[in-house]
Amino acid sequence: LDAVNPAAPATGAGATDTRIWEKEVDDYVKRRNAYVQNHGKASAIIWGQCSDGMKARLAASPFYIAYEKKKNCVSLLKEIKAISYKFESQKYPYAAIYDANAAFYRMSQGRHQTISDFVTKHKNTTNIIDHYGGALGTDPVLVKDIAFRNNIIPTPDADFPLKHDKYKMCETLASERYLAYALLRAADKTRYSSVIRDLENQYSLDNDQFPSTVTDSFGVLINYKKHYQGNSTEHKDDDFAFTNSHEKPKGKGVTCFSCGGDHYANDPKCPNFKLRNKTNDKLDNYSKSLSTSTKSSSKLTTTISSHEPPASSPGPSILTTSTSKPATYSQAVSFLLNAAETEPSGSSLDFDNDDFCFVTATASPLQNLVMTQGPLINQNWILLDNQSTVHLFSNPSLVHTVFTVPEEESLLVHGTGGSQRTQQTATFDLFGTVWFNPSALANILSFSVLIRAGYHIDFCCRSNSFSIHLPDRPPMIFRCSSHGLYYFDASQSPFAATFVNTVASNKALFSPRQIASADAARDLYIQLGRPAEQVFKHMLLHKLIKNTTVTVPDVTRAVTIYGPDLGSLQGKVVRRTPPHVRLPTRLSLPPDVMAQHRSVTLCSDIFYVDGQQFLLSTSRNLQFCTVELIRTHTSDLIFAGLGRILNLYKFRDFSVDWILADGQFSPLANRVLTLHATLNTTAAGEHVPEVERLIRVIKERLRAF
Repeated sequence: LDAVNPAAPATGAGATDTRIWEKEVDDYVKRRNAYVQNHGKASAIIWGQCSDGMKARLAASPFYIAYEKKKNCVSLLKEIKAISYKFESQKYPYAAIYDANAAFYRMSQGRHQTISDFVTKHKNTTNIIDHYGGALGTDPVLVKDIAFRNNIIPTPDADFPLKHDKYKMCETLASERYLAYALLRAADKTRYSSVIRDLENQYSLDNDQFPSTVTDSFGVLINYKKHYQGNSTEHKDDDFAFTNSHEKPKGKGVTCFSCGGDHYANDPKCPNFKLRNKTNDKLDNYSKSLSTSTKSSSKLTTTISSHEPPASSPGPSILTTSTSKPATYSQAVSFLLNAAETEPSGSSLDFDNDDFCFVTATASPLQNLVMTQGPLINQNWILLDNQSTVHLFSNPSLVHTVFTVPEEESLLVHGTGGSQRTQQTATFDLFGTVWFNPSALANILSFSVLIRAGYHIDFCCRSNSFSIHLPDRPPMIFRCSSHGLYYFDASQSPFAATFVNTVASNKALFSPRQIASADAARDLYIQLGRPAEQVFKHMLLHKLIKNTTVTVPDVTRAVTIYGPDLGSLQGKVVRRTPPHVRLPTRLSLPPDVMAQHRSVTLCSDIFYVDGQQFLLSTSRNLQFCTVELIRTHTSDLIFAGLGRILNLYKFRDFSVDWILADGQFSPLANRVLTLHATLNTTAAGEHVPEVERLIRVIKERLRAF
């Protein structure tokens, strides 16, 4: 209650001030009475909405005695909230606090949960701990840290007694900073896995950017942008320094990417110099790329691509000052080797949740090049890949029904040449919906997706091939190519008939001169009025058409390339005979029904769905309902609808004697008598229960679609 008891006017105040004070008192009394009444109503409503089990738990709670006296709805809501989180106060207090803390530390953001919903969940969990007297982040070491940050104590290890006048303030700030860090740690690892790592790296450089409040943590998660490493065009804010082979960069410090020392990456005094040189010798003169593509909305994409120049090659090089992005291949290899040695097992760098579209690994000196840029893979091949989690096709002749998806649902691919977005899906007859991009490297089937879909896949060591078993079809055999790719040749397979043939693929079977002759045959066929194919061939065979070089093989070739002529199909196909109209079988009503329910009482009303008006009727006992659309709410249309309903009952020998409706049907009372029925309308504020219940059921069913 925010109303304040008005102060009495001063002694000797005028009549105006006294009158104003009286009005303020009247207003205060009204507001206080309204507050008391509304407080009791709110408590009654909340209590009435509780289940029997909840009421029993509330009655057993110690707070219930005070609630019975004051009817405090706020305390009632807090107790319901606590019970909903399953921390009853009648439990052993140590167990209650333990369970509350365990729930807090188990809390994590769901994969598809929004940040605002997650912050609300975080707040509710901490409120439960506060409700039962628990505390988070009030450890003495944290309180001392806050005191040191605010210059209350000289060092973090200095004595800071509980009796200090600022101890409570520091304890509150420590708890808030602890909850802010806990919010970041519980955030979704898929989307925010590098937030903590980036903040810890900054802290190690004496740059404390950790948020101090939950609100600041919320802002960090809202404004956080992922860092896409490698050849991405999105890094416009990166800091670069240009240097020659034997000169120090101007205005920038020199940092080794391998060990972090203050020397060049290829300096012999680097501890990893020998290891890096061995790696470079093996990988020299080869093109190296590591491409990982993920879905654009929530996946981290990493690309490292370079062609390592000879060690003695002159000219400028680029040295990136950001330690997370090596600029050359040597630096990338050293960086990864160093990370593999220093990264502990079970760290936060977890990529198990990433959905990879396609991963390509380049050659080493011990094997041939697997994949490079360009159409080196047969476009009729379908590859089986166990490092892909989506199907991706590039050959339009293997798919059909191409759709464009919204940009936020598209697939973003980062490669050595930049970024490529796949925003189309298509239908592959054997396995359903796949991603489609004509610029993709190959046609890819995901091994894991097929397994999850229930397909049985075998591997034969003797033939070195995979087999996908299909229902009602022979298995698809994926044989190993000379480059080590397991492929299925769609053009040579028994499933070729299931794929879509295109004009371009048909033209590939003939020479340009043969295609030109087929085009001439199709033009002559159109000029002659599209006769039957056999008649056209007969005319050419017997020289009935003069001054033409078209032959019968040209006609056959035109049909092979282009298929049947569309104009001939449209002009010569006749209307098919429609199916025979079968009359419905009319079932006779049971004699008992006619004897007991011949006289019908009809309940009718008008209801609305999306602004459309419908006339609804249902009969008592028979429970037969009708629904009819009425364009406008006029007496003539409503009366006509009732007439059709009564004729329907009359057709089956029923007699509608009474029509029950609400007051909006009152103008039809006299006109309904002409239908040999009596209209009975309800009083003001009343309704016909049977039809009102039916309206509710109909709307519930519509919302359930």
